[in-house]
Amino acid sequence: VHRLPAIVRGDTIDRYWPTADGRLVEYDIDEVVYDEESSYQNIKILHSKQFGNILILSGDVNLAESDLAYTQAIMGSGKEDYADKEVLILGGDVLDNLKGECYQVLIEDCIPVLKRYAKEERMFDYVINDLTAVPISTSPEEDSTWEFLRMILDLSMKVLKPDGKYFTQGNCVNLTEALTLYEEQLGRLSCPVEFSKEVVCVPSYMELWVFYTIWKKRSEV
Repeated sequence: VHRLPAIVRGDTIDRYWPTADGRLVEYDIDEVVYDEESSYQNIKILHSKQFGNILILSGDVNLAESDLAYTQAIMGSGKEDYADKEVLILGGDVLDNLKGECYQVLIEDCIPVLKRYAKEERMFDYVINDLTAVPISTSPEEDSTWEFLRMILDLSMKVLKPDGKYFTQGNCVNLTEALTLYEEQLGRLSCPVEFSKEVVCVPSYMELWVFYTIWKKRSEV
């Protein structure tokens, strides 16, 4: 006899959240830290005994305090030297101050900013895109997300130095079709690019996650 734990229904705390590839997992949630509707999405912060506080946006597990592996992966997994480099981060978090000696946080739509930088011919050594994961399908309701991703990719290439690198997340390693579609998009950009990918275990996701490094293809001499 294979005995399974009982599913808890009607609890005041929702502990069941799906993985990206559609499997139901139970988290050890013991507290609702925050739960509010913004103008754009539902924002939840739930406390897990294992993972600490978990940020959930419109039902999507985003990041937990345990997930240093995610941050390290989307920054190049410790292989890059950021000293004296120009870095553009799309998404990300806010520090204690919006402006410091070596950084500035802009709270605005990134697309107009990217277009402005491209027009000004401002270039960066690194562009880190932490806006959204790769869509999981090509259904009509996902079309706008794919268009958004293509626009961000093209604009990012315009502000990336010839020897620069673009870092971003992909999606769950099991979503091979979605990842293949994303890689096909990379072949349709305004400039030729090459890429590599890395598979990382992000603790609170309870699944392996793919991260991409993209760079402009060097011209053959």
